[in-house]
Amino acid sequence: MITPVPYVGKAPVAATAASREAEQIVAEVYGMLARVGYTRENLAVAEGMTKKATDLAPDSARAWAVRARVQAAYLQRTWDVTAKRREDAQMFATRALSIAPDEANAMIAQAWVAGVARSEAQLRRALGLRPADPLVRRMLAASLQGQRLLDESEAMCRETVRLFPDDALAHYDLGLYYTHTLQDPVLALASFDAALAIEPIPSALATKAMILAGSRGDLAAARRTLELIAPGERSEDRAVSFAMWVALLENKPERVQEMAALSARPYFEDTYFVGPKAWMRALAHRREGKEAMARLQWEAAETVVRARLQVNPTGIGEKFELGVTLCSKGSRRRRAAGREPRREEKTLYSSARDGSNVPPLPRAFARSRDRPLAGRVCATARAHAAGVAAQPFSRTHRGRRHRAGGLRADHRGA
Repeated sequence: MITPVPYVGKAPVAATAASREAEQIVAEVYGMLARVGYTRENLAVAEGMTKKATDLAPDSARAWAVRARVQAAYLQRTWDVTAKRREDAQMFATRALSIAPDEANAMIAQAWVAGVARSEAQLRRALGLRPADPLVRRMLAASLQGQRLLDESEAMCRETVRLFPDDALAHYDLGLYYTHTLQDPVLALASFDAALAIEPIPSALATKAMILAGSRGDLAAARRTLELIAPGERSEDRAVSFAMWVALLENKPERVQEMAALSARPYFEDTYFVGPKAWMRALAHRREGKEAMARLQWEAAETVVRARLQVNPTGIGEKFELGVTLCSKGSRRRRAAGREPRREEKTLYSSARDGSNVPPLPRAFARSRDRPLAGRVCATARAHAAGVAAQPFSRTHRGRRHRAGGLRADHRGA
């Protein structure tokens, strides 16, 4: 067992009043990043703090590195994956490394920008600089997994748990490996329970609920697990989207709307659920036979997606979301929207091969009034998502290998 030692870099040799204040900011922000449950609001505050730190100490590699880490945290949590966010993270990390070439936190930020699967060499270098911090070991395991070096990845995950048995995130990452790679719900649940015994990580509770619902078909247990998420965390995208999803599977339309009200955000940006919140609200209304109210939600979803397309006109994920929304709404324009996904299929498959982030569409939204088009749209999206975020929702996971009782009918949509 190794006592975790979070790496914060080397303190500056000469300290002025400004540099001392910058150092205090750096230490405070690193403390926030080390917490499991920090929120978007926390990160927004940290963003302002780190800008102040670099203003106070423009020659501090630590200040630029922590500023890069904050930008990279948005990418890591999928809260903001825009080009501007990536450019800022890369620019700040490069500035830090130009001052101190061994600044490991800048290397971590660059790994999130480039994608951990492409950053093995850099992460191994960072591991040499900070062997007593489990963070880089967990990132290196993710890099190996992304390269499909599965035996090495599992070995790294297991070693991290052995070296840092009190690190909740080490157990959580091992649980994710069992969930998405081995697809072994028994081992996955054991790892998530080990993590939760140390710290009530909201993502561990959500992923445990996903397994209980999607693998075991125990919807009541999934709902009870989600209710263990701390009140302050229940408005986050993952908590809200999972709660709405489970309510849909339980055929409780009223609860879907109740869970939707926990967040004012109209669009989910999470690893598991990417898309308009109005999708599940529309499905809930449709199950109640309230087609007029469902149509209002499809229209709300269309408005949200079109707004995102204005910002990112070439966004493949947004084009698929628009196609599915128009199909589900029953718009006369649905066939015109369908032409865009067909034209973009080649690009989508190319993006899937090179590891680009194309949002997956869960099968729950495949049902529409234009089934052939929806089938093409979602089949192409699943081709990207295969082996990544969509696995727990896949036909194989729900069917032959891990049966879930009556779950299949619920997944067909209303």
